[in-house]
Amino acid sequence: PWIIPVGFALHVISPPSNGVTVLDPGIHFATGAEYEIWNNIAIGADVRYNLTFGNLDDVITSGLTTGAYVGIGF
Repeated sequence: PWIIPVGFALHVISPPSNGVTVLDPGIHFATGAEYEIWNNIAIGADVRYNLTFGNLDDVITSGLTTGAYVGIGF
């Protein structure tokens, strides 16, 4: 298991919207787990929450994401 208590997040809207600002800074929280299934091959899953403070032409950049992955160690 692992945790990211707080981190820096920078969200970019591309292509740019009608607004002047296309960057939205925020903070990032995450937790997850990884399990080695064979030699240097691992599977994992994580949950991440991005919290932003700006409003980029009504584009919502805050939110919760989840993911799964397969990793190869070397």
